[in-house]
Amino acid sequence: MRLSISALYEEEIRKNREEEKKKRLAQKASDENRNKQQPAFHEEEPSVTIGDVLKDFLNR
Repeated sequence: MRLSISALYEEEIRKNREEEKKKRLAQKASDENRNKQQPAFHEEEPSVTIGDVLKDFLNR
């Protein structure tokens, strides 16, 4: 009786580990896909420069 309970327990542990591994792999794939879909960040030139602000301030 004890051996069968031990075997069932070990089988349950093995199944849980496999499920966790599948979840981690799925999450990793999901993260990689999300990163591929996001466009790269490109810094844009500001429409108003500091020089424009200073000129406006000094002309007042």
